[in-house]
Amino acid sequence: MELTNNYNTPNSKNSNPTSNGKNNSQSFIIIFLIIAVSLAIFIFYGWFLFQFLNDLFNLKKVEFLFSFIIVLIACTQGLYVGKQAIEADKRYISVRDIGYLLSRFVESTSFRQANLTEANFTEAELKNTDFRGANIKHVDWTGSENINLAHIGRSYLQYRQILNLVVSRKAKDKNEK
Repeated sequence: MELTNNYNTPNSKNSNPTSNGKNNSQSFIIIFLIIAVSLAIFIFYGWFLFQFLNDLFNLKKVEFLFSFIIVLIACTQGLYVGKQAIEADKRYISVRDIGYLLSRFVESTSFRQANLTEANFTEAELKNTDFRGANIKHVDWTGSENINLAHIGRSYLQYRQILNLVVSRKAKDKNEK
């Protein structure tokens, strides 16, 4: 999908707002980070536990099974925490912030500090796009995809209900989930 600019300001720079073709995702980075950290913790913990149990019961035959179970638990935990971080669960907001930090090393579209007044992002793919500090007044977000994975900074898009409203153009009742 291509993004179009509908704003006409004398000081605006016309840059190509389309992505560079790389399909990078913050969700992948977050999940990878969580799995890696979880694996390190569980392998470290598992090694000590295995050494203790091995001294007691001589468990050489079940070493592979024990390692497999630890890796399975670590992967499951990593996927769960990664999913919660992507869905902006307040308990895992620091994990999401780490994902944002790591995604700075991935090339992405940047509108940082840009004047996007009255820009049209209808049905645009906005994953990993940087909108921090941008003027996003009167922007059309209708049908935008993966905007929840963009760097939105401190704007009205940081509020989930407003984000859903500007993308779907449908207001939800407070009692609906």
